Amino acid sequence: MLHSSVVGLPGEHPGISDGERKLLSIAIELVGVPPVLCLDDPMSGLDTSSTTRVADVLRSLAHQHGKTILCTISQPSSLILSFCDNLLILSHGEVAYSGLISNLDDYLSSIDSTLSPQERAIWSPIEFALDRLSCPMTAVAYITAWRGSTENKWLEND
Repeated sequence: MLHSSVVGLPGEHPGISDGERKLLSIAIELVGVPPVLCLDDPMSGLDTSSTTRVADVLRSLAHQHGKTILCTISQPSSLILSFCDNLLILSHGEVAYSGLISNLDDYLSSIDSTLSPQERAIWSPIEFALDRLSCPMTAVAYITAWRGSTENKWLEND
């Protein structure tokens, strides 16, 4: 699809879409066959359709082609996270969680019981964590809880 498209210049000649531009950037990085692909916010500025497409390509690279993909994601949505396996949440340069995305809800419930059943129906685990980490006092509590967690001890010993 991209092989005959003009890439273009932003503001002058649009050429390919923003989503296609992100995929082209990822393809250029893959030419060097890196063992780890590091991407800085690859879905930023994209609409939902393009975000889904980029996330699907990254997941395919990881699962079908054995690539290790490391992405920074600002304000991740549940949609984006549904394409990911593992999650590392940093707050003030410290680890607040590291592990499977599927374990995040249980982990948060074990360290913070302030989320009511009504809130639990509205908030996704990542939204809850990011909200709590936006407050410095709560962030310190989460970081401290992570340091003492069995999950952290397991990772440290691995």
